[in-house]
Formats: sequence, structure tokens, C-alpha cells
Amino acid sequence: MIHKDIRIPFEIEDRRYEAVGFLDENEKFVTGDVVLARTAGENNGAVTDEDALFIKDHVRLLAAELSEYHLVTNQREPGNSRSIKIFCSHGCHDGRWWDFWNSLDRWWHSDELVVRRLP
Repeated sequence: MIHKDIRIPFEIEDRRYEAVGFLDENEKFVTGDVVLARTAGENNGAVTDEDALFIKDHVRLLAAELSEYHLVTNQREPGNSRSIKIFCSHGCHDGRWWDFWNSLDRWWHSDELVVRRLP
């Protein structure tokens, strides 16, 4: 399956989301600006502040199938508009979900999916 065709729907309480891919066939990585641009066309693009905070507060409820990915939001770090909130379980710490800021200027790979809110 091509990374950009990945769509994993999930729910947290009464909210519906999807985690989606962004890499075209044979691409290994792209910049963060490309990631957000490619996923902006549906469902208002990557989730921003309110949903990112909701996910952080309910991170223990994230579906197990998402744990192999870093989940990308469009919540910006205060004072640094080039940094966005990421949720990570895969390869992070001890298997628990963690959140941190990451730069849009770095390369983004196939172990990352963008979170969008579904209607």
C-alpha cells in the first residue's frame, strides 16, 4: 500500500478522527510543510489546538493500531510557528504515548501519520 493511501479511522469518546498518510509512491520523506499541504484538502486538514489538547487529555484511549506511528497535528508551539505537536508511542520511551514538539523543517517519514477530525 502506498503511504498516502493509509487511512485509519478511530474514535475517542464521541469524537471521530482519522490518521492519514502523505507520501507518494517511491518517496522516502518530505518536509513538514508538504505534509500539511497534502493533507489539508479533506476534513479541514490536520487537527489544531482544541483537538490536539483533547487527544493529549485522552491519549490512553488511542487505538492500539496507531501505536506503530507518530501522530502529527497542526497545533503550533507557542512562540515557534515552525514547530508542531506530535504524539508518539512507537520508538518513544517505554511504549506509553508521549507528546512533544517537532520542527516542520525536518524530514517526515512513513512512520508518521496526520490526524484529521471527521464530521
